[in-house]
Amino acid sequence: MLIHPDLDLGDRLERLLVRLDLGVAASVADIAGQARTALDRGDYQRLGARALGDPEAIANATTDALLALVGSLDKVAVVRQAADRVAAARARRTIDANPVLERYVG
Repeated sequence: MLIHPDLDLGDRLERLLVRLDLGVAASVADIAGQARTALDRGDYQRLGARALGDPEAIANATTDALLALVGSLDKVAVVRQAADRVAAARARRTIDANPVLERYVG
């Protein structure tokens, strides 16, 4: 039973469930939410230890650097695709939070 059933937790609940389900740190929860079990817990730990839980950081990382952390080019592709999806979702939330309105004339 929720004390405040109208409370909007946004994506916080989803991030918590991902963290609990996959056993990952908060810093990589968004990436883990997209990649899910395509990466293992050790992969997420190594990404987090190198501050590679943010889409921008992943985009700036070299393929060799990611390969050293996750061990295969297939997993590197998964990391990059997950980062792209996280970045796109964040961009959508920003647009949704700032709707474009016509100029007020009054």
